[in-house]
Amino acid sequence: MTGRSNRHTGSSNPRTRGRGAGRGHLALVEEVFDDGLMPWDEVTGSRVKGEDGLTNKQRAFVRAMLGGAPSATSAYKEAYDAERMSPKSIHNEAGRLMSHPVIARRLAVGFAEQEERALYSEVSRSRFVIERLTFEALHAPADASRVAALVALGRSCGLFTSKVQVDEPDRRSAAEIGEALEAKLKGLLADRPTCG
Repeated sequence: MTGRSNRHTGSSNPRTRGRGAGRGHLALVEEVFDDGLMPWDEVTGSRVKGEDGLTNKQRAFVRAMLGGAPSATSAYKEAYDAERMSPKSIHNEAGRLMSHPVIARRLAVGFAEQEERALYSEVSRSRFVIERLTFEALHAPADASRVAALVALGRSCGLFTSKVQVDEPDRRSAAEIGEALEAKLKGLLADRPTCG
């Protein structure tokens, strides 16, 4: 029950929190979590889902997955109190959460946004490097610095790649190649002067 506190009575029992004498009607008590307020239905003793249709623990599961949890099981353990659960139960519950339509949609959107940010930051870094190299190539005080910047720019554009010409593949059999190598070696050895 970490991460929440009762602002009304201090009671840790969710069924008695916030109850006043003689209150028999449905009462919603705000329960404070790490990421905001979550209403609590005292009559049924259950959490009322937020506008997105998720409970705070389900949101915590999504945050753990998007935060780099290595697996759904790990994310489940971060979001829920799973100390007394068997590994199989944790695995099953994590799978159930992964197939929840709202969670699946939030994860898809979240992972897509992360990929877009990563791509943007990679493009930004490349642009920054090219701009700095261009500036150095034009304004560096020493000739060697300008040349080095130009070479680096050329490499970044693929101007200085080695081109290797590949002939048609050799379609000879292994025996034919072996015979050709032996003949070549005999020719080389025959041309070699002998000692003596």
